Amino acid sequence: MRTDQLVKNGLVLAPYYACRQVGLPTDAIWKLGNFQIARLCDELTHKEAELKWAASQLVDALYELIKYTTESDQSNQLLTLKRAIYNSRRVDEQHVKKSLPIHLHTLFDNWSGRLNQLNETKQVAETAIGQSLAALNQAFGLLFGESSVQTAICHAQPELYRKLLELPNAQNLNSQQRKVLLSGTAYAYRMATKTSPFSYFTRTGCWPLNQDERTSPDQPSSVEEVNVLNIRIGQQLIDALLNQNLYSNKLPLLWNPASVLTEDGCYVLRTDLSLANNGATSTESTVAMSANPILFLVKDIFSERITPIDQRELVALLIESLACDEEKAQRILTKLLEYKLIIPTLGVDQNRLDWPAALAESPCVAHVSSALSNQLAGLALHVDSLAKTTPANRLNALQTLAQNSERVLASVGVVTPVGGIQKIVHNSVYLAAPPTPEPDQFIEQFPVFDSLLRVLPLFNNDYALQQWVAGRLTDTDTPLPALIFFHRLFESAIDADPNTLNENHPLLNPQALVTGNAMQQQITVQDRFVSEIASLLSETSEQLTLDSFFWAKWEEEASPFNTQSLPLSMTVMGQFTNTWTTDAPRFVVNKLFAGYGTMFTEPPLSARSYRSNTMIERQLMDIEPACEYADIIATMGFQGQIRLPVGRRSLYYPGQQVSDPARQCFCWDNLFVKRDAAGNPVLIEGSTGKRIVPLHRGTLASIYFPPFYRFLTTLGPSFTPDFSLYERLLNQAETQRVEGIRHYARIVSGGVVLMRRAWSVPLAEVPRQSAKQSDFAYYRQVRAWASEVSMPKEVFVIPMHSATYYSEDGRGLAFKRVHKPVYLNWDDYTSFRLFLRYTVFEAGRMSFIEALPILDRDKLGADNRVVEYQIEMYQNDRLP
Repeated sequence: MRTDQLVKNGLVLAPYYACRQVGLPTDAIWKLGNFQIARLCDELTHKEAELKWAASQLVDALYELIKYTTESDQSNQLLTLKRAIYNSRRVDEQHVKKSLPIHLHTLFDNWSGRLNQLNETKQVAETAIGQSLAALNQAFGLLFGESSVQTAICHAQPELYRKLLELPNAQNLNSQQRKVLLSGTAYAYRMATKTSPFSYFTRTGCWPLNQDERTSPDQPSSVEEVNVLNIRIGQQLIDALLNQNLYSNKLPLLWNPASVLTEDGCYVLRTDLSLANNGATSTESTVAMSANPILFLVKDIFSERITPIDQRELVALLIESLACDEEKAQRILTKLLEYKLIIPTLGVDQNRLDWPAALAESPCVAHVSSALSNQLAGLALHVDSLAKTTPANRLNALQTLAQNSERVLASVGVVTPVGGIQKIVHNSVYLAAPPTPEPDQFIEQFPVFDSLLRVLPLFNNDYALQQWVAGRLTDTDTPLPALIFFHRLFESAIDADPNTLNENHPLLNPQALVTGNAMQQQITVQDRFVSEIASLLSETSEQLTLDSFFWAKWEEEASPFNTQSLPLSMTVMGQFTNTWTTDAPRFVVNKLFAGYGTMFTEPPLSARSYRSNTMIERQLMDIEPACEYADIIATMGFQGQIRLPVGRRSLYYPGQQVSDPARQCFCWDNLFVKRDAAGNPVLIEGSTGKRIVPLHRGTLASIYFPPFYRFLTTLGPSFTPDFSLYERLLNQAETQRVEGIRHYARIVSGGVVLMRRAWSVPLAEVPRQSAKQSDFAYYRQVRAWASEVSMPKEVFVIPMHSATYYSEDGRGLAFKRVHKPVYLNWDDYTSFRLFLRYTVFEAGRMSFIEALPILDRDKLGADNRVVEYQIEMYQNDRLP
């Protein structure tokens, strides 16, 4: 079946998969949750119905009695009683019975008894709510005793962790203690319901789909904790060593690998990622200068020299080669350093998670400061020892590590504090024995995935920039040096002041292309696609099924935007529903990413069951054997960007420290850009003529790419799909000013859910608690409101739409309105308490998304935990 499916649909399933498994079993929800109050709500609703029936029987009888009563006083008494019964108000039973005929006593006793039962239930509920925090405090205290919960919260919010340790096991908590308890509870709910890329909140890793290719893990433990000292600290340290004369004068030099020297001129790309925020663009620029014999001489010196050259030695060589005095040689050295034609090197691979150990082992660092080298070795040991530190001692260990890190930075003149212990360490957990899906589970969905992949070019965020770059490559068969081409593209972004950049330049801000033909054409078709989806949704309330005719139409519409020379590839992140009936969906898509190994990383050595990067390289060579694939090596201050290289050589990124650029990286003076047969600009190696495919691998969003990095991605797969149907429907509704609550049906195709049922609700529509309303009455009101708008019992709340969050206004709003999904069960009063934090604002909207799959103990993955899979697939129409 597998071969038939592959041939029929032209898809190739990558031989590896990744998965994320939440840090806590879903039992934690049942331990912390309070479902008693919801049961009392349902009981009260039932009793209200019974009371209403009893009241109607009694009111009808009173109506008949009043009709035949001639005395006005008695009639008024009966009317007053009737109104009290109708409004469920207490009355003096003995006094009423004296005024009622005996044949109505049974009806009155029935009504009165049911009213008393109703009020007793209300009192029980109010008491339960009053005791709920004490019960939660006790339940959370037991859960907080688990090391994984303590470790997760300690790394995420050290100050909160300290306060939770101090939280008394008492019946009554003050307002501040209640906030601390609810904050800790929110973390526990997240650990049991949602996955994230890092930390103890989620176990993560990647493995081969074929179990025969796996080897037994090196240790019996099912997980391994990995701690990484904040990458930004390393960048601050490296920046200080490279830019302060006290250290840089002693460091070896190398000819800048990001330079091209020809008879026509010299071009240098200068950048300093360490000074930027996630690779911000303000530190990147290009320099062009005339070629002269001195430049060729210096380059030859570095090319012919095997041993390192420092500044003193280079000055001596210049004096000897040019027969000049020391002053002139020193001036030449100063200019070479100023233009970054020669750069100091630490002889270390910066793009490593264990960067303190890497720097400590570097002979260059030891040469400039043996004391610093020893301090870094101590930091590395301290970080490694964290995994063996008990949760009780973790806070002190992190505090000590933060202090030691500040001392290390201070020793090289960096006085900016690293922010105490907040985010001093990125903590991750890798799975050694993951839940194992069957390949056929994915292959069954191939028809849908194939249709989806063929439509995705319509939503490719890189399309407009790729077309812009292609349009600026001259139609010539002569390859153009890649750095020279980039210089020509980028020089218009540099104003007269070299420290000022034109922020509307496409390489700095691709959104500047929004008025161009390419993006306008793409937006026009995107809008028509979303409009058709919206029109189809308006005809159903529960589920919209997209058929083959729909996909065929939009595949044709999307084909003009598929200008890729390489096969399309996507990574699907989603969950199995474990519902295997014929008409039930089996897989739910959470998000789509680019393929080509973008999302896959290597587990640590002791948890490694295979080498994912080797499998990725093998997969890519099977797809397109005529190419050589190369990672773009740029840390950009973000742990999630670091990946082991796929190929033997990588693309050196200017400003990045690499231990041996000549061996590990392609030489930029041997890399050229030319058009391929499809007219796309591609990168080729001059000496071999082979196409080099730049790969962006990592979780950093493209909005943070610096210009040269962004330029390189256009020479690779250049495919970043943005297929968030719900967000697009929301944006369209905002444009059309659709008011009120917007309900969107579930969207499915085959056995795949492409969009869950959702409700976009103005915050003003969420019921507000009145001053005189009890907590129980308010809970009943909100719960009834959710039922009236047909929400399921379990939902995820998104307090703020992503578009709002990423806008200028969104970034300034309070933390209470984050855009991340929060689990809410309307039957769980504890999760309702957490939900109330997001209702304090009156402006804006929040979303409610159905929880699919639901947190059913019998329908979850191994160890009763939520599991999310990442699978990668390639379109390959050339299969026989």
